[in-house]
Amino acid sequence: LIRSITRGYVDAKMTSYFNWPLIAAIYPNLPYSTVGLATAGSPWSGNYSIGENTWATAQVTQFAQPGWKFIDAGSGYIGGSESNGSYVSLKSPNGKDYSTVLETTTATAAQTANFTVKGGLSTGAVHVWATDVNNPNPATDLIHTQDITPAADGTYSLTMQPGYIYTVTTTTGQGKGTATAPAAHALALPYSDDFTEDTAGTEAKYVSDMQGSFEVQKCDAGRRGMCLQQMAPVKPIEWQDDSDAFTLVGDPTWTDYSLQSDVELAQPGTVELIGRAGTQNRPQSHQQGYYFQISDTGAWTIFKSDANGKRTVLTRSTTTALGTDTWHKLGLSFSGLQITASVDGKAVGVVNDSTYTAGQGGLGLTSYDTDQFDNLSFTGTTPQKPTAQLTVTPSPNTVQRGKNLTVTTAIAVPKNAKAAEGLNVSLNAPGFTYDSQPQVLGEIKPGKATAVSWQLTAPTNKASKTTITATATFAQGGVAHWLSQDAQVTVNNPPPPSGVNDVSDLDFVASTNGWGPVERDQSVGGTNAGDGGPLTLNGTVYPKGLGTNSISDVTIYLGGNCSKFTSTVGNDSDAGGSGSMTFSVLGDGKSLAATGTVRGGDPAQQIGADLTGVQTLDLVVGDAGDGNAYDHGDWAAPELTCSG
Repeated sequence: LIRSITRGYVDAKMTSYFNWPLIAAIYPNLPYSTVGLATAGSPWSGNYSIGENTWATAQVTQFAQPGWKFIDAGSGYIGGSESNGSYVSLKSPNGKDYSTVLETTTATAAQTANFTVKGGLSTGAVHVWATDVNNPNPATDLIHTQDITPAADGTYSLTMQPGYIYTVTTTTGQGKGTATAPAAHALALPYSDDFTEDTAGTEAKYVSDMQGSFEVQKCDAGRRGMCLQQMAPVKPIEWQDDSDAFTLVGDPTWTDYSLQSDVELAQPGTVELIGRAGTQNRPQSHQQGYYFQISDTGAWTIFKSDANGKRTVLTRSTTTALGTDTWHKLGLSFSGLQITASVDGKAVGVVNDSTYTAGQGGLGLTSYDTDQFDNLSFTGTTPQKPTAQLTVTPSPNTVQRGKNLTVTTAIAVPKNAKAAEGLNVSLNAPGFTYDSQPQVLGEIKPGKATAVSWQLTAPTNKASKTTITATATFAQGGVAHWLSQDAQVTVNNPPPPSGVNDVSDLDFVASTNGWGPVERDQSVGGTNAGDGGPLTLNGTVYPKGLGTNSISDVTIYLGGNCSKFTSTVGNDSDAGGSGSMTFSVLGDGKSLAATGTVRGGDPAQQIGADLTGVQTLDLVVGDAGDGNAYDHGDWAAPELTCSG
């Protein structure tokens, strides 16, 4: 802010600024909640806070009044460099008093400002005031630090610390007030609003519109009294990403509560309740929280959204159609991990999710209809005992790249709960290779449990820590349920080789082959392991090596421990002089060495590469662009030289 004021004049002769909002009565989980001269994030408490913006502004406005003029000769950059900071000077209408505002917010070391007073300005004592913009302690804001008496020739100096605003002035009477704000406190539950005390055309208390316009109006559809109505009849021209029309209300610190509201759909469309609404990033659609959306047809969805706008559907189904021009009571309840959506007092969906534990409520609609809301209420809840439990267990939970593991998911229904019907369990394991089809498990009776296992292969490309998520969907008593549970799997690199190694004796992180498996110390044969013949190039038999068929890739972890690779390569003699291929050595995905096209019957070639610093080695045989028939590529006597 202070740089805008001082540098705005130095660079563009800007002399006036608007500070919006003057008082930031904005919920603290929303953007721009600290931009005002004062902040007031809990209006029910009356609490407010005077922020740094106030004192940055006061370092100007308490030392120059309307009618004062800027002095161009007394404005610029400290020492001629923007990085040191900037300053502007102003003089009073009578040409006697003056004030100079200096900022060192971008300086990294102390700066010295040298003054020469002339042109009829007062050469009397000046008073120095300062604010430390990086210190949240109010005691460092707008402090009278010293007085300076210029020399007889009107000169004096001021040493300034980095990260400060200084004002040097001939005027007096500045200072700070002594008001004390009421203490902040949470909005007590229960809280409700039937909008009867509001005037038509006004905003409702504590309601904060994010998109669209929600105003108090006379109720429709045969209801007396006042209601909250979305007034924008069409979607506006949006500056950023598309956003539903919604408004937030309540305390961001609320945790377990039940949100209810009567809803009337004026036109066919979808309305929503929002709960545990937390951080919002720009644009408005990037609102963190849980959403219960339901359309006039009865189709409903419970999903969660993060502050980047990523939405994850937790469950969805259909209930009795709501229709239009009729009132219904919608509910969204939070009790510990359990989230329940209801219509007209009957639960329609239950999910368990631990992503968000606190946040305010909200009302909205997915199109710009003139729907109405009434009898908004929030009541406290207590954590509920789970009606089913899901566990996910990886074995082992630490595995090497390319190796296998088993993940077992189990679901149990307590004795006092209803049977879980239509049970489906799915697994999400990013980067792992496995059959990702959901498992259909049918029914689990009360007091019983069942389990299902997946066989996974760990990623081959790199070491990592991965969150594996199991999800179970089922119904209990006709109500849709959704459970999820996470487990973490650590994928490690295998031990790097040491000393001089035959590659065929090492573990592979991964291997692929154009026909059958990659063979160790044999040429490629049929489709089974170990069914090849001796590695033979132009009549020379090699006891060690790799037998492949294009296109093939053998991946070996080196961990930066090896310095050199060498091998003799060619098309195995068992191809009978047919076939054509290429051989490539890759280090961390980059080509280190390669042959041209090698044909059946060609002399064997030598290939080698410097492996200094290489983490992962790939030995690749290509098909030279003409298919892989008879491409029996041999890596004969492949050798790694490593440390240790």
